[in-house]
Amino acid sequence: MGRVSTKAPGACVYFVRARNACGVFVGPIKIGTSINPHARLAQLQERQNLSDPGLRLEVLAVVDGSYFRERSYHQRYAAHRLPLRQPPHGREWFTPAPELLKEIARLRRLHGSEAQQRQRLHLLVDQIGGARLEKLLEVAELLASQPTSKAAS
Repeated sequence: MGRVSTKAPGACVYFVRARNACGVFVGPIKIGTSINPHARLAQLQERQNLSDPGLRLEVLAVVDGSYFRERSYHQRYAAHRLPLRQPPHGREWFTPAPELLKEIARLRRLHGSEAQQRQRLHLLVDQIGGARLEKLLEVAELLASQPTSKAAS
């Protein structure tokens, strides 16, 4: 799908994983970027069906951001990246390490489900307009990427 522009309104980083017929999550987690995670999920599912049609991919979490935020997640979990060219997965797939699962749970607590986030984003676009939202997303992404420091007591 290519890289999502760092200025694309509505760009987000998503976390996807497969669920088997028994409802159990299995296999690696994909960390990717899209302005439309549902369309991206459909593309990924088509590929998944070719390799294992019994698995259904699901979006685990979504957070506002674009390529730079995605890259920071990739760097953060680099030790858990699958070996390159491990079919059917590419370079954006990671083993479900406890720290990655913990981050996904944290994102879900902070931001709610992917559907709730999309609804909030569409309301923002309607309320403040695309150009202003684009600038807000840039600022929010910049702030989110800054290390936090604890004030001395």
